[in-house]
Amino acid sequence: FQEPLGARGIQKMVRKYLKKVGLERASVHTLRHTFGAHHAVKGTSLKSIQQAMGHKDSRSTHIYIDLAKEMMDREILENAL
Repeated sequence: FQEPLGARGIQKMVRKYLKKVGLERASVHTLRHTFGAHHAVKGTSLKSIQQAMGHKDSRSTHIYIDLAKEMMDREILENAL
């Protein structure tokens, strides 16, 4: 009889696999930020990102829009002619 996998168990598994692929500095939290930023860059609506991430307040989600703008500005600078 096994118990259901809880949040801590999932975090431990994710850490184990991140370490296994050489991403020791990454965490569940950085994966969450990556998810939000990626969707913001791709143009996913703020409301959709908010729902997917479980934020009650859209102000919590707005950080990903700001991060997406920074990422796009950096990419434009890095690829300037």
